[in-house]
Amino acid sequence: MDTKAGRQAEEGSSAKSPAHPSATPAAVDHQRLLLAHRFGKYSSAVIILGTPVSSACIAFVCFLWLGDEKNPTWRQIIVSGWATRCVTITALVIRVAVSAQAAVATSMVAALLLQTGQTRLSSAAAVSLATYSNDGPRSLLFHLPRKQQATRMGRWMTAIVWLMASISLAV
Repeated sequence: MDTKAGRQAEEGSSAKSPAHPSATPAAVDHQRLLLAHRFGKYSSAVIILGTPVSSACIAFVCFLWLGDEKNPTWRQIIVSGWATRCVTITALVIRVAVSAQAAVATSMVAALLLQTGQTRLSSAAAVSLATYSNDGPRSLLFHLPRKQQATRMGRWMTAIVWLMASISLAV
């Protein structure tokens, strides 16, 4: 096909290819792989580091609770009067980690509620704000879909928000 029409057809097909480099499949796959790019550095750090930090703190409290005088580290903490301070600081770290994870999860659920159309129009502004700035799942409780209006996805979102609110209130 060395005709003029053949060359125009080839040029026409290349003109339909994406002009923006981020629209290529390789760039889209690369963006999917970067968790920090999709969620942000802060949210990714909270999601990735929150659980091990909470687990380590719980393990430390268990060490203090179940330790005996045969362990020199435990004995040093207890004898020097640091037991109450250690438990208080550890509880504070657990509370901060769980609250940060609840705030990030609330932002994600709020975004899903908006994208799936599960919010009432009167609550759309508040839910939209909750995707960027919130103080945890309690801020989202009053803006959940009503039982008769909710789809299966909306009922799951409601259950997740209630679970997150219960956990964050318990901590």
